[in-house]
Amino acid sequence: MTQTILLVEDNPTQAAYYTQILSDDGFAVTHAGTAAEALDLYSRAAPAAVVLDLLLPDRDGLELMQDCQALAPQVPFVVLTAQSTIQTAVDAMRHGASEFLPKPVSDTHLRRAVHNAILLGGRPALKVVAAGAAAAKPTPPQSDPMRAAPLPGFTGFAPVMHELYRQVRAVSRSGVPIFLRGPTGSGRLASAKAIHGLAHDAPEAAPFIKLIASVMCPDAQLAALTGTEDTPDVITAAMGGTAYIAEPCTLSDQAQAALMERLHRLDATPGRSAKVQLITATTRDPFAEVREGHLREDLFHRLYVAPVRVPALSERGEDVVAIANATLRRFETRDEGGFVGLEPDVADFFRTYEWPGNVRQLINLIKSTVLLHEGPLITMDMLPMEMTTRQHANQSSTPFDSLLGRSLADVEEVIIEETIRQQQGSVPRAARVLDVSPSTLYRKREAWAKRGARPSEAARRAGSGGA
Repeated sequence: MTQTILLVEDNPTQAAYYTQILSDDGFAVTHAGTAAEALDLYSRAAPAAVVLDLLLPDRDGLELMQDCQALAPQVPFVVLTAQSTIQTAVDAMRHGASEFLPKPVSDTHLRRAVHNAILLGGRPALKVVAAGAAAAKPTPPQSDPMRAAPLPGFTGFAPVMHELYRQVRAVSRSGVPIFLRGPTGSGRLASAKAIHGLAHDAPEAAPFIKLIASVMCPDAQLAALTGTEDTPDVITAAMGGTAYIAEPCTLSDQAQAALMERLHRLDATPGRSAKVQLITATTRDPFAEVREGHLREDLFHRLYVAPVRVPALSERGEDVVAIANATLRRFETRDEGGFVGLEPDVADFFRTYEWPGNVRQLINLIKSTVLLHEGPLITMDMLPMEMTTRQHANQSSTPFDSLLGRSLADVEEVIIEETIRQQQGSVPRAARVLDVSPSTLYRKREAWAKRGARPSEAARRAGSGGA
């Protein structure tokens, strides 16, 4: 049976474009150009999904969505808007939107969003109220424990990011040492600053002191942790605020001993006002660093109290396109090319690229492209040759060949993580593909994290054929 999509879009050109895309995908499309017309069509026959432009001539799109949900609350909404901001996305998700797509929208992305919205709806037969009948009291969207609003400084709604947002909020006012793990460029420092902002009523007045151990010589490390005649040590300087220590595994033996001694003195300091929020961060496997003697075991247990994992960009699915578009929008006031978005093939390439430098690499790529080229869209020929060459090389070997000689447990991890990646980071969707319960996948990923394995590392190794 053909499923009907209600398209609410006041721009005739864009409406014709979206109608063609969805019709080619096998849907029957009903179009409304105003909120009043959309509500009438919705009330007469609830569609399988609604594609909704937020900017309508007669009414706000979010208000329309609430009225529609009062009639048939389980119908999924895919929200479109040209004025895409983090707050707009948050508002849309809070009102029950299944997907939020900033314009311009590629045909691939629109198809995927509509199919995913219907797939995840899993709704029973709907009760549809006849046109003109009194509307029931709006049913608020059910809370999703995996969904959380983005933190300041972050863009993205991938499930792994919802979990990061949730964990950061949970630990921000705990006062215990927080340990951030994630690859370079993934947002460890941004996570630390978000924790700092949530932990203090006036974060701008509280000190945030950084120590990047990996770029310091042993003498400088020791001086930073013991202080000098002119400069207090890092912990003292951060009193009442946050001390952020990156790559503690690279501290010298003397510096690790000094940090351990300073933390002992901190524990003995009376009064909460004198305390400091300690955040450490690393790209390395701290369990392996302890085993290999690079990190003192007693210091590890002192630091590894509240672990928080910062995911790689390759795990975040559609977030890569959202981040690219958000970065482009920051250049809108400039004259360097007038870029407004990505060509569809570039968006598809971004979704499958490994991003070894993660979010930092993506942002720098967008900036350099805007400076070196002219818009309005980023095209494949604007991307550095080493990017496309590397991706082709990584995809040249077959997945089966890369799994030979691996343990069964390792192969299972590769398959699970790759399935999650292909499902844009959604564990529930991956569970459907693998025919297991989502709780099974969450339990396995938690076990991998506890033993010190980075969940996506096995998948990346398999993709490159490396060890």
